[in-house]
Amino acid sequence: MRFLIVSLLLCLVFFAVLRAQEGDSAAFYNFGERLTLRPYFRGNIMALDVQNKEDFGNSSYRSNTPLTLGVGIWWRKFGIGFSIGIPKTELQNITPSQYFDFQYHYYGHYIVSDLYAMRCRGLYGYDEKGEVVFYPKSYLSRIGGRIAYPIQGARYSYAAAFEQSELQTQTAFCYPVGVGLYYQSELAADPQMVVQPKNIYLAELYGGMAFVWPWRKHYFLAAEGLLGFTHTLNRRLATFNPSYSFEVRAAFGYTRRDWSLAFVFYYHTLGSGQSATQRYYLTTATGEVAFTYRIFQFYRAFRWVDWGNKLFGL
Repeated sequence: MRFLIVSLLLCLVFFAVLRAQEGDSAAFYNFGERLTLRPYFRGNIMALDVQNKEDFGNSSYRSNTPLTLGVGIWWRKFGIGFSIGIPKTELQNITPSQYFDFQYHYYGHYIVSDLYAMRCRGLYGYDEKGEVVFYPKSYLSRIGGRIAYPIQGARYSYAAAFEQSELQTQTAFCYPVGVGLYYQSELAADPQMVVQPKNIYLAELYGGMAFVWPWRKHYFLAAEGLLGFTHTLNRRLATFNPSYSFEVRAAFGYTRRDWSLAFVFYYHTLGSGQSATQRYYLTTATGEVAFTYRIFQFYRAFRWVDWGNKLFGL
């Protein structure tokens, strides 16, 4: 039932995204490609930080995931990607975590949204001696989404900055504000972990600033910083007792008409409520090096894509 409720909320976010408007075409433009191939090299991490209210001590539990190689295929704003883990590239030389990570980032001109479905089983931490300890029965999960409106964003292209599907021609700033809804689960089946198991709904309210700076015609630098607060939506927690949230998105790259090469970094810390003795912060981070190749004409075997463009008026 919980996943059904959150899924319906995600559908509302998706339909709001589809109603996004167009921006100032003088500051950026679309390449008009038929299809995009995007091979990438990526690293992911998911972490739970626990703060003790009594002595302000901190405990951190992180996923042990390998680096991945993958490829994505994009048609307009829709795409799918496949990736495989690279053996022996985990952060620690211990049993790797079982990790599922789905993220969808929509970079419209007047709507920016992020959808998540993540689950990690098997975390590692450090004992009092500083030695690595693996907790195979513990897991973290998050499903949810967020949607933002970039104030004064008519000249700012998120697609150019973080997806390289457009080209930014002028320096631009904007001030995004938005809301997020999440369902999170944190289970510590290992008795050694100092975590109180919890399943919660979260609401997030945030705002910040973003910029993109193109120079020398083909290079660009972009970043976004957001600060906000979160609050649990569980019925038994009626008092107002918020936690903070923090997000950074950054990109640096080189873009031409036919191809792009970029490094993109995404970091999101979300205060996930608190108990009588602890505060919880769930962090996800992704670093990616991606090569984007744009296809403008098709051989006969791929003409069906052009039929789709004509069918949807694209």
